[in-house]
Amino acid sequence: IEEPFIPRIPQAKISAYPNPAMSFAHIDISKNSPEPAELNIYNLKGQLVKSVEISGFKKESTLNWDLKSSNSTKVAAGIYLLVLQDTKGKTLATTKLAVVK
Repeated sequence: IEEPFIPRIPQAKISAYPNPAMSFAHIDISKNSPEPAELNIYNLKGQLVKSVEISGFKKESTLNWDLKSSNSTKVAAGIYLLVLQDTKGKTLATTKLAVVK
């Protein structure tokens, strides 16, 4: 007897718009769990550009990113990886965001 394939339900979803972004980006996050999480934004070199702690989280939320790094400088044009992780470092969701001048 063959076991049926049961699709895995994603623990979270993340999306960013406008994409490409010029001066700001809205980042929509939805999670199944109320546990705290962290949104890490990386450039394509793998360098951490910005980190945002998410606590007291509702099921769905929107973050507004002014396209500035943690040291308050505007990020360069390029592709950025948005990674939502739980407090143990497990990746819950990822997406890409293009930044243009």
